[in-house]
Amino acid sequence: MIDDEWIAIGAKSFVSQQEENADDASSVYIAIEGTVIGKFIFKNSYRPGIQALSKQLQNKYALAILSGDNAGEKNYLQSLLGFN
Repeated sequence: MIDDEWIAIGAKSFVSQQEENADDASSVYIAIEGTVIGKFIFKNSYRPGIQALSKQLQNKYALAILSGDNAGEKNYLQSLLGFN
């Protein structure tokens, strides 16, 4: 609470009564008194050479992707790393 106003930062469902959109980005929302006033969008970046490394590892090991991120990021990783 700042100056008698309730300020919340977090998932959209936490900061307001609005439901979370199923988008492709990791987001953190900011709300004042339950009204969303903005959000931060986070995009991952991966080091050069990750595709070649993934191929080398897949030739020797059975790999899997475990992701706590949104579905869009998981799908991107599967494509980037050569998973079907």
